[in-house]
Amino acid sequence: MAVLKTDGRADIAAAYKALAETRHNYMVAFGPGEGWWGSQQSVLLGFGDDDTIQIPTAHLPTTSLSLRSADGTTPYQLGPDYVADGTAGVITRNPAGQIDPEALVQITYVAAIPQPDLTTQALVSETGRVSVGAVQYVVPFDEAEDALSFVIVDGSKYALVAGPSRTLLFTAHLSATDGVGDPIREYALFSRCAVDPDLPPGQSYFEPHLIADPGTLVVSRFRTPVPHDGTVGLDMSIIIEI
Repeated sequence: MAVLKTDGRADIAAAYKALAETRHNYMVAFGPGEGWWGSQQSVLLGFGDDDTIQIPTAHLPTTSLSLRSADGTTPYQLGPDYVADGTAGVITRNPAGQIDPEALVQITYVAAIPQPDLTTQALVSETGRVSVGAVQYVVPFDEAEDALSFVIVDGSKYALVAGPSRTLLFTAHLSATDGVGDPIREYALFSRCAVDPDLPPGQSYFEPHLIADPGTLVVSRFRTPVPHDGTVGLDMSIIIEI
């Protein structure tokens, strides 16, 4: 199989970066996603004939799992009363413990944040989108020979370079007063977008009905909720490595 060389990857990245010369070609869309992503859940369930309970598989793997009586007054103990596998989402009652086999139990846990599906073409629920303000060449900071400055994206440090490089940084800014409401749990980079041509040329925030062509979903991410209540704006950064 042929191998795509580093310079070849940088050349593709340069072509991708050039698309940003057309205004609104790249846009970052955002939305509330699903309310359960990365959030605490509390459900009332009973054990089956095999003394097990299955947590909804969409929420797996879970963390911070605990059990109480149905009315919430009696905490049950991991080990003496039940065994839990947060990865598989299976809770098994200990017959020697204090949980009655016919009882309902209150299960509290933190649900996982799922990974976006590779074939997804849209957000779960789009609130709006903003135009990408800049596309820059970056490299992992420890690989930089002549760094202009650096940024931290998703916990990783990157150096901004003159380029070309195989890694691109896309940045967009959401103003405090735009798209106010639900917390943001998902965002995505779209390419080859188009907006209503009758809109003011300086507009940078667009609700879904103002998008003439949503474009192609390039990168998406689900995350823990970020409040967006109108008090502060939000800078969004997305890294693409070719």
